[in-house]
Amino acid sequence: MIPPLGDGRHLSREGLQQCLGEGGPPAVKIDGARVAYLVIEPAARKLSLRTPLAKNRLPDLSAYQNISAAVVHWEGARWCQISIVGDFILEAYPLLMAIADRIQLEGADSASATTASLDAFRELLAAGRVLSAERQMGLFGELLVLEHILNRAPPEAAIACWRGPLGEEHDFDVGEGDVEVKTTTSEGRRHWIGSLGQLCPSVGRPLWLASIQLTGAGIGGTSLAELIARIENRLTGNAIEAFNDKLLVVGWTDQYTRDAARLRRRSAPAIYAVDDAFPAITSRELERLRLGADKIVQLTYMLDLSSVSMAEEAPNLIKDIASEESP
Repeated sequence: MIPPLGDGRHLSREGLQQCLGEGGPPAVKIDGARVAYLVIEPAARKLSLRTPLAKNRLPDLSAYQNISAAVVHWEGARWCQISIVGDFILEAYPLLMAIADRIQLEGADSASATTASLDAFRELLAAGRVLSAERQMGLFGELLVLEHILNRAPPEAAIACWRGPLGEEHDFDVGEGDVEVKTTTSEGRRHWIGSLGQLCPSVGRPLWLASIQLTGAGIGGTSLAELIARIENRLTGNAIEAFNDKLLVVGWTDQYTRDAARLRRRSAPAIYAVDDAFPAITSRELERLRLGADKIVQLTYMLDLSSVSMAEEAPNLIKDIASEESP
């Protein structure tokens, strides 16, 4: 049975729930001047918008964790498929329909329609979002590391290294391993660790911690907005778009340019190897000590690195960061 349409074109929320819960057609046609289908995969908790591939171009969704784009071959043709996966697909459904409307009612291609719809949703969500002073400081530290990587890698590769905004466990993938950036304004190298996984190396990949110490700079130093502009000035084309997408994901908007704190480095950054000798509390360590890692699911603690030896070797992209002049 074809589930009910909500507005004559789109499947209603109730109809979508019916397809997800009771079964229904795997592909529901969306009426319009240009062909489009809603593809429903209940077992995978996956919802997709399928439209003819235009200009052999897919939208760049690398800054997002739960939405992806792919070329699929279906009914003898190549299609652009925008997919959302997760338990929140009911809430995400209006986004796919907004993309479909831009394609069918405004004549946009799939890539442009997807980018424009995501921009509109981000602006809506960012309007009431607060980027705390603590998160701004953390972002400042990550961007200092990103700026350094730009000295050693092409712009697009450098921006791709920055993984923190994608919700991944560690802030940077530098090829040779991962880097977690921790930023503090304390006199000592004291950092809050927010989870059991934050200092847990991924399987088969070494992990380093970059410790950044900042201090207030009065009328000197650099504001976060100035640091962002400085990085943007070194980027071109796709790298600028990818950088701005990631800034929006973490919650940065122009509202934070007003009354922004000005910061400078208190000391040179320090790089530590997060190995067996490093003082970290992880789920693996709890399991080793038989402390019930399956029951202790969240732990926050402060780490003092003042007396911890720095790494003798560091990845090429960050190995000389300590010798770089302070901004």
